Amino acid sequence: MKQKNFLKIAMLFVFAIISNFSFGQTTIYTQSFETDLDGYSHTPSQTPATDAGDQYFYRAEPSDNSIYEGGVGPYTNITGSWLFVGSNPKTINSSNPGILSTGMINVTGYSDLELSIDFGAVPADWDVADELKVEYSWNNSDWFTLYDFESPATNSPLVLANNTAGGSNTANGVTLNYALQTIISNNFTGSGNSLFLRIQCNAGSNYEAFGLDNIILKGTASSSPTIGFDTSLSSQTETNATFNVTIPVTVSNYDGNQIDVSIAASGTAESGDYSLNTTSLSFTTDESQNISLDINDDADIDEETIILTITETSAVTGLIISQHTHTITISDDEAPIPLVEDFTNSMATASYLSSSFLGNNNITWTYESSRNENGDGNGVGIDGNALMLRDLANNSKVTSSTISGGISNFSVKLYKGFTGSGNRQVELFINNISKGVSVIFDDADDKDDYTFTVNDINIKGEIIIEIRNISSKQVIVDNISWTTYSPTVTWEGNDSTDWATATNWDTDVVPDSDDNVVIPDVITAPIIGATTAATANNLTITEIDGLNILSGGSLIVEGSSTGNVTYNRTVNFVSGDLKGWFLMASPVVGQDYDDAYITANDIASKNTNRGIATYTTSSDSWLYHQGAASATFTVGKGYSVKRQTNTGDVSFTGTLNTDDAGVDALLSTDGNRFNLLGNPYTSFLSSATFLNNESAISDTKTMWVYNETLGTDGQYEVKTVNQDFKIAPGQGFFVQANTTGGTFNFSEANQIHNADTFQKTEGKTEITLSITDGTINNYSKVYYLENASRSFDIGYEGELFNGQSNSFAVYTHLISDSQGKKYQVQSLPKEDYENMVIPIGVN
Repeated sequence: MKQKNFLKIAMLFVFAIISNFSFGQTTIYTQSFETDLDGYSHTPSQTPATDAGDQYFYRAEPSDNSIYEGGVGPYTNITGSWLFVGSNPKTINSSNPGILSTGMINVTGYSDLELSIDFGAVPADWDVADELKVEYSWNNSDWFTLYDFESPATNSPLVLANNTAGGSNTANGVTLNYALQTIISNNFTGSGNSLFLRIQCNAGSNYEAFGLDNIILKGTASSSPTIGFDTSLSSQTETNATFNVTIPVTVSNYDGNQIDVSIAASGTAESGDYSLNTTSLSFTTDESQNISLDINDDADIDEETIILTITETSAVTGLIISQHTHTITISDDEAPIPLVEDFTNSMATASYLSSSFLGNNNITWTYESSRNENGDGNGVGIDGNALMLRDLANNSKVTSSTISGGISNFSVKLYKGFTGSGNRQVELFINNISKGVSVIFDDADDKDDYTFTVNDINIKGEIIIEIRNISSKQVIVDNISWTTYSPTVTWEGNDSTDWATATNWDTDVVPDSDDNVVIPDVITAPIIGATTAATANNLTITEIDGLNILSGGSLIVEGSSTGNVTYNRTVNFVSGDLKGWFLMASPVVGQDYDDAYITANDIASKNTNRGIATYTTSSDSWLYHQGAASATFTVGKGYSVKRQTNTGDVSFTGTLNTDDAGVDALLSTDGNRFNLLGNPYTSFLSSATFLNNESAISDTKTMWVYNETLGTDGQYEVKTVNQDFKIAPGQGFFVQANTTGGTFNFSEANQIHNADTFQKTEGKTEITLSITDGTINNYSKVYYLENASRSFDIGYEGELFNGQSNSFAVYTHLISDSQGKKYQVQSLPKEDYENMVIPIGVN
């Protein structure tokens, strides 16, 4: 059975979490099954032989057809509701058991765990299961046995030997007579904050089961100070005025030392949407204190989140955090703002024609056999322009161009066209599929209209709206209105860590750019694989371990993002002080680097110098990070990075850039004007897009990347516009500023998915001139293009990188007006080849 099914079953359980952190045994979790079990399907895959007079509930899981049976029966000494865990012998065996799981139980701050379970009789027409195990796990993956019941084994703590109607059941010499039998276990080993329990039933040759009730887990509260939010979630509704909310935080087992806690806020809410009044808390005793924040009115109607996070300070020692985060979901009390087409831009005339126009929201509308509103001949008060659809016989309709964002609700105003009598009606089509028809009408009362509404269409992605006249009379349409649709997809991680596995999501579908993605704090954190191109609309991460992206993978978030993402970029190790350096950048915001980061990522270290260096434009030199210092990777800035001992990942953890990302200062015009930048996104970038659009580098429209594979020390490669190099996440590169400088901006819209290009070259038809001394390799390229000339073409010629010496290189000069510059890439026209002599130079 899939873990996903375990969790769904676990939703039937009733949790009783008691926040009494006194010493001694405390009940952490209890389940008595005094609950409505109608959540189970009443259609089993196979019905027991007799169930007259008994109320049974069944559920047949699709993965293995195992049966879970619960109900209230007339059995002696059984009161209230019981759950019978049973199995179908046709499909269940020791390798395919029926399993009932509790889901995750938070045992933070507890030790000496003790589990008690009441077992009892089964229906008279069922046998006692041949085998039933009670198991536990700290990670929902590795399971350990607490008790293993086998019939008729003599070493089991519980054996129900006789299950005939009216018979006696004996366990370890005790006659049960369909009564309760309690087992108690405190054999938990291992450690963790998240405990999972499950009961596993294996079948024999008949319907077999165990009855169970009163599952109770107790533990001894730790003597260490424990702090946590009282709850993990809350919700608020934004109003037109600012209001205050408080979120309680509780400390237990205070140990006599001052406890200082800072509160960090992040989320999809913008900074102006709330005001955090409490930025730190101090405790000197067991107590609860409140975090205060104000919820402000804003202009949008988006659902937003504020995530409060407990952060330990230097005064904290041995503090156990029972609930790290609290997420406040803020909804708006205003209705969603719909998109509207009011035909203001319509050029329809008094003649029935087929034409199109560019309407509101940059949407093109095409109409067939339609005309204008006839000057509101019925005097019903049409607001401005409208469109009259002639009739069904002429296939009259109005159709939108492709619209992004999906559709949730729709409406359009309908009016009677002309005064002739006859029924009028239209039909709505979304992506050529009918979504409903309007009422039939044939009146035109003054100032009246018929509003045709269809709600809960709920189609995501690209849509085409079409309104057809399906009657023989004219219908006027106006004010087409619709709201967009972005469904929420939640990570469960039931099958694996793989983002691209559909069954890891609650919808059983991998999310795309139209989905709002939520990653809660679950046992299995998601990983975007090395070949996965992941997308989302809005992304909300409360998972403590965050979201991991392997080297080569990519993620594009169209909307907002909150929570931590870790991007891992594989870097080769090459021995030698001057070798194995890579140009890199942080694809996330907020990653600090210090000696701890240096050690964790195996960054090179020699004396006080560390293998992370920034580039000084004025002197064309490198400035190495110094040991014991701390700094933060700057958005859009490039760094040179070297590994110490082996090939491996360099990781960056922080929040995503989801807006345009600029470089902090003007591009420097000092020295040779070379500036080291880097891709600030967890996706690829098209070099041609920003080289064509950035005025600060418009003189050359070229960039340089470092290719470590060229020779023993590596070489810089120029990339021109016509090559359209795809810059990988975490990759750095050089640009040359114009003489006047200016800012460089990375456009969020320029993000793309692509095969990994980090330290790779792209194939293209070309002439390549290579030079080698057996150790060092270098090259020069010549392209022949339709739009190139014999002289300098911006974006099509690329000089040798002269931010370093080029003591061993091959290059070309331009055929016309060379000015003595040395080019690694030159582009020439595709004609008159025999009269073009290319000057070649060698260092």
